[in-house]
Order: sequence, then C-alpha cells, then structure tokens
Amino acid sequence: MWRLIIPEPFEVTSSHQPTSATFHAHFEMIKTNGKEMHSHSIYSFKLTHTSINNLATVFSGIATVTMKDGPHIGVPITISILNQRATSIWIDPTKTNNHFGNAPIYGTIGLII
Repeated sequence: MWRLIIPEPFEVTSSHQPTSATFHAHFEMIKTNGKEMHSHSIYSFKLTHTSINNLATVFSGIATVTMKDGPHIGVPITISILNQRATSIWIDPTKTNNHFGNAPIYGTIGLII
C-alpha cells in the first residue's frame, strides 16, 4: 500500500510543479525462491524535484526506508506516475545494500482524488 499526497492545487502540470509532497509506502517482499517474506516501509519523504513528460510525472527526493538492520535515512527515491495507471518506485541501491536491486518496484494506481 502506498499514498502520495500533493498539496493544493492538486493538479500537477509543467506550469505548476509542487514544492512539497508526502509519500508513505508499506509493502511485503519475498525472495524469488518463495521464502523469507518480509516488509519494508518508506516514510519522511522530502521532495527535491518534479518532472513531467507525455506519459509520466516523476517525483524525486529523499526518504527513510526500513531495513532489517534498522531505518536507512536520506535514501534517494524516485516515484513515477505512469499514464495515471501505474507507478514505479526506484530506491537507490547504494543506500540500501542493493536490497531492492537497481530496478524499480512496480504497482498500480487504485484511486486519484
């Protein structure tokens, strides 16, 4: 589950790019062998940059990511909203011991309000 909140006005356009955003995520992971289910959270997101192109709105910033050895603070995160139907979250592998690899985590968008 994840939630991205953008302060008013809610519509993000190239002429109105937000200066702040709130992002929280909690998700379950499992190894490819089907074992070792575990969870992660992302919180305390601080927006540093927004970009918009034809298919995606991209929010870049830093956040705290929970890991087995404790929270990792100041982790670069990129959140992409793809055609208002899907999302990808890229978590900097150098700040998380390559735990998530160098590929985004994909999900779907259930509701935009």
